[in-house]
Amino acid sequence: MAYVPSDDDDLLKKVDVFIGQKPKTPTPNSKTEALRRAADKLGVDAADLGAIISFESAGSFNPHKVGGAGNKYKGLIQFGPEEQKLYYKPNDTFESQIEDGVVRYFQDRFKKAKKNTQGATLEDLYTTVIAGNPNANRDAKDAFGTSARTGTQKIAKEHRPKVLQNFFGGQDTRIDDATFWNDIRQMVDTPNESPTEDNFWQDIRALVNQPAKEPDVTIDAQIQSASDPNVKTRFGVLTTEPEQAKLFAQRGDFKPFEVNGKTLWVNTAKVYANKKLRLKNEADLKQYIAKNPNALTT
Repeated sequence: MAYVPSDDDDLLKKVDVFIGQKPKTPTPNSKTEALRRAADKLGVDAADLGAIISFESAGSFNPHKVGGAGNKYKGLIQFGPEEQKLYYKPNDTFESQIEDGVVRYFQDRFKKAKKNTQGATLEDLYTTVIAGNPNANRDAKDAFGTSARTGTQKIAKEHRPKVLQNFFGGQDTRIDDATFWNDIRQMVDTPNESPTEDNFWQDIRALVNQPAKEPDVTIDAQIQSASDPNVKTRFGVLTTEPEQAKLFAQRGDFKPFEVNGKTLWVNTAKVYANKKLRLKNEADLKQYIAKNPNALTT
């Protein structure tokens, strides 16, 4: 049966921390409120909208930011010369531009594509910014080699967490579960998979630098192998979860060693008895592990 995450799942908590969710009360300010109002008008996630602005304005949130090819683009989402006539005003503030020009830009472009902005994902929105059309090819690259898909991944990983922290006190602004999972998929480039698929969770674990957890039954089999004198190549067991230490509670011949944030449990009696390894004490063993971290577990 496929794994279904629960609210108290440790991995889910790590994902939340990764994307910027922290228990802190946000301080209301005019930019935050304007961002919320603009997102509400569009029916999108406020952090997604803010993350796109952060990316497009190089983190400045300056409504008069100049950039792009030939420095011809201006504003929070870098309006082109023609768009500036419709959506940009020289006297714009952050608040006025996001609630007026930015909102109208998305509404107009989605309407032209016969779509509605309600529930639009981060990738939908950024595709509209970079290509002017939410239905555009998401792998087509601009003058700087950025595609809608690669740009979205960068925005989700580098800018969305900062927006959550700086604008919303670290509290997530997801409008619904579907938006949350779409954002996570975009981080790991698995846009067509459901969050219950095992390989999706493997990607998530890699993203937050959490190795896949070996089930206890697998760990126990490895312990048996490392304990068997007839198995000449396995001397230890590598674990990733602190609670797995309980599996070694009744096995005094196994000693723990830290290896790259994991724990290598070594059957020291078996190691010292092996003439080929020529390891006589703990100092020798530590030096050997440092040079060959995987050699004792194969």
